[in-house]
Amino acid sequence: MNHYLKKLKITLLFSIIIFIYVFYITHNNIFHSKYSDENVLEGIVNNYKVEDDKVEIELIGKEKVLVNYYDSINIKLGEKIKVYGSLTKPSKNTNFNLFNYNNYLKSKKIYYIFK
Repeated sequence: MNHYLKKLKITLLFSIIIFIYVFYITHNNIFHSKYSDENVLEGIVNNYKVEDDKVEIELIGKEKVLVNYYDSINIKLGEKIKVYGSLTKPSKNTNFNLFNYNNYLKSKKIYYIFK
């Protein structure tokens, strides 16, 4: 009986440590891009949206990245492209209980924006 309680305590402690670690990572936005400090990205156009003077491109390369391109461009789905710019993290929600763009991108497994 004593041996069983010892195993139970160890399992419970290990489970709590894993839970705290996962909670910390998911709530503190600790995601490191596979692109790191690259200024050139290359990938396949998975989706895109044209708005006035901006083209928003969902690019799949080493990981999925949202590319904001501020000029006209002629692209097709599935096309391989190379873009030059800088990698940034999406801003956190500044208005409580309103649309959270950062969480929206996370739900699509997009953790970085390339401008």
